[in-house]
Amino acid sequence: MSEEVKRLIAKAEHALEVAKELMNMVTHQKMPVKSITLCFMLHRHF
Repeated sequence: MSEEVKRLIAKAEHALEVAKELMNMVTHQKMPVKSITLCFMLHRHF
């Protein structure tokens, strides 16, 4: 695999981890939904 593909996969895996963490926080109500939306918006620009 090319380096670029490896980097994209790493980014995708990282994004999944972040999403899982955010979902855990939502489940335990540690973060308001607006903050989560903001986090996702910021994360689109890795």
